[in-house]
This record gives sequence, structure tokens and C-alpha cells, in this order.
Amino acid sequence: MKYQLKNCSWDLTQKCNLQCRHCSEAEQEKHKDLTRDEALDLVSQIIEAGTERVIFTGGEPFLREDWEELASALTRANVEVTAITNGTLLDEDTVRRIKQAGIGSIGISIDGIEETHDLIRGEGCFRLAMQAFGYLKKYGIYCSAITTVMKENLRELPEIKAELTANCVDAWQIQPGIPIGRLKQNAGSMIEPEDMEKLLDFCCEAADGSILIYPADSIGYYSRKETALRGFLVPDGKTPVWKGCKAGISSMTIRNDGNVVGASMCIPNKCEGNIKERRLKEIWEDEDVFAWNRKFDCSRLKGFCGECRYKELCRGGCMAMRLWTGGSITSENKYCLYRNAVMRKRMERC
Repeated sequence: MKYQLKNCSWDLTQKCNLQCRHCSEAEQEKHKDLTRDEALDLVSQIIEAGTERVIFTGGEPFLREDWEELASALTRANVEVTAITNGTLLDEDTVRRIKQAGIGSIGISIDGIEETHDLIRGEGCFRLAMQAFGYLKKYGIYCSAITTVMKENLRELPEIKAELTANCVDAWQIQPGIPIGRLKQNAGSMIEPEDMEKLLDFCCEAADGSILIYPADSIGYYSRKETALRGFLVPDGKTPVWKGCKAGISSMTIRNDGNVVGASMCIPNKCEGNIKERRLKEIWEDEDVFAWNRKFDCSRLKGFCGECRYKELCRGGCMAMRLWTGGSITSENKYCLYRNAVMRKRMERC
């Protein structure tokens, strides 16, 4: 098979106990969650497809009552399981059960210092998230923070880092907000393309060994600083090179109702099949699915991306960023560091 399924995000439920100001799920049509029997059958399909890693997401994944049973079934089959959560439900008993189920890593969303985080997510959420980090460390579970960078928290990144390192958080994923869901309604919170260089500079400064920095796929591309930063994440010392979106190439998302999509923020409602109608392995190996990415034609890229020297490798960078800021997956990526550096030099010559 040409494409190896390495990572599978599974939206266990659309239910959530918060109403975050930047939630990407806010505009999604609501569908009924898979039943317990359907979910257990999906576990067998995930294993059958040779999936290496499953990421439980939501909504809030720990609102699904059988999360522990599903995780245990996967980990018993040597499938790595991680979860992304808002952290508010992770009391000590839940964290103990996470450990027993074999979930190896937990990512908690942290979107500012206490005042800002609570403004975005709800009063008391920051305190509960930090408490959750403490329980995760107690039980020896690898923990990371995930920060969606917006204008409200861009200047707070050094203070956020201080909070995370004080709580012994292992890793930190930093990602620019993408205007989908409620952030589309609050588009004024989006950072500007010219802010990307500041964001990258901070990431480089923060990579001092105190916490592992993971720049999201939407931070790039073909910048020396970005390549050096990603080099810390490559164990064999090779120079990492961005080679396009991995949705449908080595990863996929399974929605809470069993619909299979490339990624939750890419090509909304572009369903490649449903696991209640076709086996996951059959969907993945169908040569006609994920055609929007597997058969992407770089000659269709517009603007600077269409003339870029790296377009055949980069393929326009993050597809979701292009779609939601430019209106199409072929749009110019105005948040590209290389593009902005070249455009700045052109302006200086004028």
C-alpha cells in the first residue's frame, strides 16, 4: 500500500463542558455519537488497518463514558493512545484510570496566563488545568500544553512558558489560531501574517531545554530558523523539510458519528466514507479517496505560492490555513515565513 496510516484522530464526542471563544467545533453540524458496540467495532477496524497511533479528541473526550474501555482495547493491541483535553475533568481518580488504560500522553489546552485563559475558556479553567498537570506528573504520564496563539495571548507567551515550566510540563505545542468556528466569528483575534516572525523568534528562544517546543504545522516554511527549530525534534539529526499536509497521506480523522475525513479543519464535510458502511482499512486503501490531497496539483496554487521555488515540496504549507484565510485550498498562504521574507525584500528594492 502506497500510504501508511500512522496517526488517527478520533473525535470521541462532540459534547463539551466549555464554550471556548475560539472553538473550531462551534459551527459543525451536530451528529449522534457512535454507540458502545459501534465504537468497539471501530477499535477493531483501527487495529486491522495497522494504525500506529490514535489521538482521542472531541469535543471533550473524557465526557464519553466508555473512553477507558476504548483506550484499553487499543493499548492491549499495542496501539499508542494519546488524548487532547481541556483538562477540567482530570481529577486524581480520572488520571489514575488514564494510567491504568495505558494512555501514554495527555495534551491540555492552555491559552494564556490565568486571567486570559479563563476569559477565553471560562472562570476557574486555568486552575483546574494546572491541577491536572500535577496529577499527570504524579502518575508518570507524559504531559504537554497546546496553545492557540491569538492577539489576546501573543505577548503572554513568555509568561505562559514560565507557568508551564514551573508545573514541570514536558512539551508545548504552539499553533496560530485558524479562523473557523467561533474564531471565524471573532476574526479580529487572529494574529497578522507579520506576527509569524515574532512567533517563530519566540519559539526559537523558548527552545532552551526547559521544555520541548513543538511548532504546529501552520508555522513555516523554508525558513532557516524554522528548520533549525524542527531539527530539535528529529532524533537522527536529519534536516527536517516540510513536504505538505499529511491528511490522507499518513493521517486521518474519524468523526464522532463514524465519518472519515482527512482532518477536522480541512475540507469541511468532505466525507470519504463511514465506518458503519465500509471497513476503515478499505476506505484508507481506496485509490479514489482523499483525492483533494493525494492528487493535489501544485500548478493550481495561486499568488506567491504559485511562483514559489519550493511549491512542489511544500505544496502551499498548511492546507487549513490556506482554506480558512484565503477561501480555497489553492489560495496563497499569507502566513508563510518564506513568502513574507521574500515580499519584504521586494518592497525594500522598490
